[in-house]
Amino acid sequence: MKEVKDDPLKEVAEAGIVQIADDVIAVIAEIAALEVDGVRSIGHAKPDLMHTLTGKKVPKGIRVDIGDVEGEVSVSITAVVGYGAKIKNVCLDVQEKVKTSIETMTGLKVTSVDVHIVGVAFEQEEVPPIN
Repeated sequence: MKEVKDDPLKEVAEAGIVQIADDVIAVIAEIAALEVDGVRSIGHAKPDLMHTLTGKKVPKGIRVDIGDVEGEVSVSITAVVGYGAKIKNVCLDVQEKVKTSIETMTGLKVTSVDVHIVGVAFEQEEVPPIN
């Protein structure tokens, strides 16, 4: 007997309750996004009122929103790409990788993955020491 209650991230099974925290979904999304070629880092998001009140740490640059329909989630990612990367292709790869990772690991349906590019990182060349 497996049924989903009001909380889409909480399932009641015969063995007990299974609940997935928003932070877990954010970490999965962050790791998946960083695995994509061209992504240098995940940007920083400002803490929202809920994180301020609860004292939870804000996962940098990732926001998870629970949908109105049970078991659905949407993700917003703020990222920095490397100079020379084809930004459109990087964004499409991030969307696919994040969606696949979250759906595979949690069983939730990802309705959207919004990718916001906020910067370009340049290679830092090593400068030989002057003797």
